[in-house]
Amino acid sequence: MITIPGYTVVDIAYSSATSTVYRGYDSQDASPVVIKVLNNEFPTHLDLTRIRRGYEIAKELDFEGVLRPINLVPFQQSYALVLEDFGGMALSIIMEDHKPALLSCIKIAVGLAETLGRIHQRGIVHKNIKSSSVIINEETGQARLTDFSIASRVFGEKQEHVSPELLEGTPAYISPEQTGRIDRGIDYHSDLYSFGVVLYEMLTGVLPFTAEDVGGLVYCHLAVTPKPPAELDSGIPVPLSDIVMKLLAKNAEERYRSAFGLKHDLEKCLDQYTAGTVERFVLGARDVPITLRIPEKLYGREEETTGLMNAFSQAAQGRSGIIMVKGPPGIGKSVLINELYKPVIEQNGYFASGKFDQFKRDVPYSALRQAFGGITRQLLSERAGNISDWKAKLHYALGPNGRIIVDLIPEMELIIGKQPPVETLPPTQSRNRFNMVFTGFIRVFARREHPLVLFLDDIQWADRGTLKLMELLATAPDMNSLLLIGAYRDTEVDSAHPLILMLDEISRTGFTVNEIPLSPLPVNGIVELITDMLVCERSDAETLAGVIMKKTHGNPFFINQFMRDLYQKEILRFDTEKYSWVWDISTIETADITTNVVEFMCGKIKELSATAQNALTIASCIGSRFDLGLLAEVNERTVSDTAEVLGESQQEGLLAPIGVSYKYSDAYADEEPSAETGITYMFLHDRIQQRENPGQLQIFLEFTSVFLRLRGRKPEALLDLPEMTDKKQRMIVSLIMNTLSTAYLTNKDLFAFFFSHWLRPIQEDQPDQERVYLFC
Repeated sequence: MITIPGYTVVDIAYSSATSTVYRGYDSQDASPVVIKVLNNEFPTHLDLTRIRRGYEIAKELDFEGVLRPINLVPFQQSYALVLEDFGGMALSIIMEDHKPALLSCIKIAVGLAETLGRIHQRGIVHKNIKSSSVIINEETGQARLTDFSIASRVFGEKQEHVSPELLEGTPAYISPEQTGRIDRGIDYHSDLYSFGVVLYEMLTGVLPFTAEDVGGLVYCHLAVTPKPPAELDSGIPVPLSDIVMKLLAKNAEERYRSAFGLKHDLEKCLDQYTAGTVERFVLGARDVPITLRIPEKLYGREEETTGLMNAFSQAAQGRSGIIMVKGPPGIGKSVLINELYKPVIEQNGYFASGKFDQFKRDVPYSALRQAFGGITRQLLSERAGNISDWKAKLHYALGPNGRIIVDLIPEMELIIGKQPPVETLPPTQSRNRFNMVFTGFIRVFARREHPLVLFLDDIQWADRGTLKLMELLATAPDMNSLLLIGAYRDTEVDSAHPLILMLDEISRTGFTVNEIPLSPLPVNGIVELITDMLVCERSDAETLAGVIMKKTHGNPFFINQFMRDLYQKEILRFDTEKYSWVWDISTIETADITTNVVEFMCGKIKELSATAQNALTIASCIGSRFDLGLLAEVNERTVSDTAEVLGESQQEGLLAPIGVSYKYSDAYADEEPSAETGITYMFLHDRIQQRENPGQLQIFLEFTSVFLRLRGRKPEALLDLPEMTDKKQRMIVSLIMNTLSTAYLTNKDLFAFFFSHWLRPIQEDQPDQERVYLFC
């Protein structure tokens, strides 16, 4: 038996593949406890961070329904987590012996729904609800939730596309959005799905999905509808079965809006069951969200969505096509195109997306590099046999020119291996060879058995090389199953713009360029959004929609930010007595809120703390996506402190983490900042990142120093050019980076000279900017 200071261990309660739970008591007051320890004698840094994090979050949830943590004690190379013992046992262990009685199941479900609702009220998403995280005392009927090790404090966290084995959560219980295969954030809807899996298992004795491997389970969560519980066991009331199936809806918006709405329906089932008759009723009658959440659903774009779906349907049947989606900033171009994620997955296809940057126009093929870097990581998450097949196909297609692809997409080397140098050719011949090789590369992915959607965003900022390549791909006579999609701001191009000239050239060759123009959201679309968001009468939604239309001019991005602002200022609030959302329309009409989205966002930024504003400004200099470690280094803070500062901007809807690793920034608490943390954030809209700031030049110079010190040893890192908003500053950036990259690649001593005698003096004497031009 193990020894834990301050506690007496009596016996083993139960164990799993990863941990063992002991029963014991406090050595001072003899109060009963359970003690959980990891089976791994040498846990990873991530394991330890998750234990600490789970303990801290559970301590905050000081209400009945959450298994109360008492202490976190250092134990060997890990921790021992001490928890209250209320005489319970994990549901997973109970299910190995017997299935709880139906009445007990319903009562347990009611209690858990209440607990889940209170957890969500605190801004926490559990993310790992499963039968082993539900602890039940069968004698009293009490139930507790535990294991908050991967819980999220951010609604809308997105899982990246990784190998199924690397996904957070327990595969049999994760929601479709937790798989990283669909473009949707993880919020309380995800917990409701996982709770539905637990309820299904508790009622029927079996899981809704079984598969040979984790990849098979992921597919089931995305595309397979389980049999309703009532079909497996006729003793299960149909309304209760309906509730479970609503929880297991693939589309998050079709599940319950809140755990309290779920609780209401479960209580109705309980009342009817105890009365002796359970009849079907309308689900969700009291399902009103008590915190504001913007639905991740398209409104007012039915015709445009149909056009996109039809185009992809043709690609799935072997044809190719090109579509241009155009409209002003914030109008919802990317959101519309991302609706293709699900049908692409259902057709076993690939969705590659990249975004051009206003301040990286001189970086050739940047969006293509981003798009196929993502596809490469997706391929690497597949089975070993599949990766071998891809390697063979790519070798056959690329022949001796594989180095050309690896130079553009470094990650591809992990699939096809190191490639020999290619013959040096004159510029024109070199460009022709690149276009030929890349076209062959695309054909590997664009096939009828797995069609390819290539989405390039903000192509009004594309380099000429990319535009020419797009033209070749769109007009290639033997190209099959490729849907090429571009999105651009039609307010920033004219008839002489390179993009328009490229599209005209495609049309002249006889190929059709389909265009989908996006206009402001119609009032009816805003009414539908408000009705879904607030669950209110349509007449009330129409009045509010009219005011919002005047304030935002129907810009979806602005609408979402505007609603969030009303909620934060309590102009829009949830009335617990009326159990509905309330607002004063005259207050909204007269509110001093600008009708200009850029001014509005700048106003929100000014409301941040000085520390958060400074971090945001530095981040804007690094790029639309930035590494937390690099930001921490320039900001002269630890990684964990910097992550905490960014939390303020996240809550305001200005930034979002990419992936789930941001939660574990505490793992770097005692380490020196590094640009290689792998924790990445992104600005939620270009207008936030591109705002003017007079201090950006000095910040850029500090950033360049750090960047070169941390990553200058890698030539490919020099492609990650910082971004500036002023033309003169961008010129300085270009001169600095071009000179330093040339020095690095040709003469390491010259590189060192420039760094020590050129960059640092500029930092120390910023006003003397002319010396930059003299040295260049």
